[in-house]
Amino acid sequence: MKQKASMNELVIKKVVPEDSGDYSCVCGDQKTTASLSIKAKPVTFKLKLESLEAEEGGSVTLRCELSKAGVPVEWKKGTQVLKSGERYQMKQKASVNELVIEKVVPEDSGDYSCVCGDQKTTARLSIK
Repeated sequence: MKQKASMNELVIKKVVPEDSGDYSCVCGDQKTTASLSIKAKPVTFKLKLESLEAEEGGSVTLRCELSKAGVPVEWKKGTQVLKSGERYQMKQKASVNELVIEKVVPEDSGDYSCVCGDQKTTARLSIK
């Protein structure tokens, strides 16, 4: 808080959406209140997917990084949503997301996307 003559200020640094709410200043029996609404920054890709070439039978890791940690993403091959299982492993460590494909075959070639809200990054995978 800052006070300069008869002016009082409440300064909130590095605001986050959780700081939203009503703030009041009380002096004796006088009170004034203001509402503060903080909008979350949109999530963007800091590091986009890069196209890769791999040999049949090997393993491939597609990697991208978001501007915010822990945000859910969806992986796609073309328009098909991918699920974790025998063929695909999806990993997330902080803001880094990975799609691991084991024992790749020529049919794994194609465009892969990582989607987060209205943001998307796409890369081509070519299997030789």
